[in-house]
Amino acid sequence: MAAQDETAAAAGRRFRWREVLLGLVVTGIFSVLLYVRLDVGAFTSSIEDVDYRLLAPVLVLQALAWWVRSVRWRVLLSPFRATSAARLYPVLMIGAMVNNLIPARAGEFWRAHTLGRREGLSRSTVFGTIVVERVLDGLALVLLASVGLLAIGSSASLTILIGSMALLFAIGLGVVAALAHSERARQLAIRAAVVVIPGRYRAFVEERLDLFMHGLRSLREGRVFLGAVV
Repeated sequence: MAAQDETAAAAGRRFRWREVLLGLVVTGIFSVLLYVRLDVGAFTSSIEDVDYRLLAPVLVLQALAWWVRSVRWRVLLSPFRATSAARLYPVLMIGAMVNNLIPARAGEFWRAHTLGRREGLSRSTVFGTIVVERVLDGLALVLLASVGLLAIGSSASLTILIGSMALLFAIGLGVVAALAHSERARQLAIRAAVVVIPGRYRAFVEERLDLFMHGLRSLREGRVFLGAVV
């Protein structure tokens, strides 16, 4: 038993060192990508025009905003695993960095993978909570844009844009809610999604899709959903 414990501890130490090394490699790659994409001249010129007196309050507000997002994600995850906002905060921040450097919202997939591995959850289920989060973000964006439109005055182009956004996210919320509440809708969606999947992979894909839709369950629980909205 003691030998097994020592082996497990050694394996854990090796795994942590691998995580540190992987983190350094990823940081180095992203730093190079950032430097390649950076217009050094424009960056230097913009620094000269910065009012550094506003830097501290801006950083405080940014940190507070990300903390609120961490609390919301904790609420959405609560039906599956109790975790703290402090554990989610760095995952959210690094995911945002990945989104800024890599297209196609790759940071959301990174968040699902990292948190799933760290908390022992299905990555697909975690990704389902992120989809709910993004739908809520879209609806909040439509609300803020509508308030801004009232403040600056309406125009045909802005009205069409905001109306289209509202329709898009309302449809998205309706689809997600249907999948969260109806077993029949989930099964129909899964069967439609796997119809083009080769037979030997179909069971695996069906399982992942089922776990993903399980992550939408926060919409089915009124307390969780209202907490996330608030």
